[in-house]
Amino acid sequence: MLKILLLLLFSTTLWAKNYELIVIQAISSSRKTFITRTGKRQGILQGLKATFNAGNASVIAKATQVTSQFTHWEIVNKKIQAPFEQGDVVTYFPAEEYTWAVVPESVRKELIYNEIPHPQNSFIAKGGVARALSESTTEVSDQSPQRGGIMLEVLAEKELGANFAIDGGFRYDRETVNLAESSLITQRIFGLAHLTYYFDPLLDYYKAKFYLSMGLGFGQSATESVGITSSGTAALLPSTKLGVQLPIDKRYHFLIEGAFESIQSRETLPNDTTQTTTQNNGMISVGLKRYF
Repeated sequence: MLKILLLLLFSTTLWAKNYELIVIQAISSSRKTFITRTGKRQGILQGLKATFNAGNASVIAKATQVTSQFTHWEIVNKKIQAPFEQGDVVTYFPAEEYTWAVVPESVRKELIYNEIPHPQNSFIAKGGVARALSESTTEVSDQSPQRGGIMLEVLAEKELGANFAIDGGFRYDRETVNLAESSLITQRIFGLAHLTYYFDPLLDYYKAKFYLSMGLGFGQSATESVGITSSGTAALLPSTKLGVQLPIDKRYHFLIEGAFESIQSRETLPNDTTQTTTQNNGMISVGLKRYF
């Protein structure tokens, strides 16, 4: 008797692992056919029959048209309509069985919890290099300085859902400005805030996730040259970033991003003259994100 129970338990465990969660991309007005974002890349072939479980109801459907990424399904029983709506997450099982009667709701809830993203918090550290694309300074004749430097950024991010996130943190800049007659060192410290939109993951490419971010910052700026120091405020208005997030494992993700930003520094010279510098920068950075 014990051997039979163990065999049944082992078989059930293997069988349960065949379940997948799938999103209904579209559904026909007759509710007899629907489309899912799975195809030949996931091993689905034309003619395959599978079971789709939506809570307490199941239907068996046949794959009538299959592309590399999408499948058009038709419900086998002509008297039954699809028990789900567009955008619903259903349980998919590649077998002709009405599984709702034998699969406990706890299994479905566990699958949903493990597979569907839920809001998380994370810590981000980034470093990069920046190059001034254009620059203008009040009370100074037009010049073509070579300005570039490094950036270090530390942020705490909070997800607002599957696609949006906000973050806040600090950034340190160190730039070298090469003029015809001298060189200057500019250092800045910013307080930052960003709103980020994460595009849907590219499941076929290691779950890479592209993102677009807009940010603002405010802080302090100081410039040194041959014993002369000027200091004041600096504003980052705005910063636009486009990047990609590559998972290393469940907790750690590698970041690569490019940015375009506008920085305005307002510094006071030793003779009490105020000088305003506006610059547009291009920047490339890499970083590491850790989820908690």
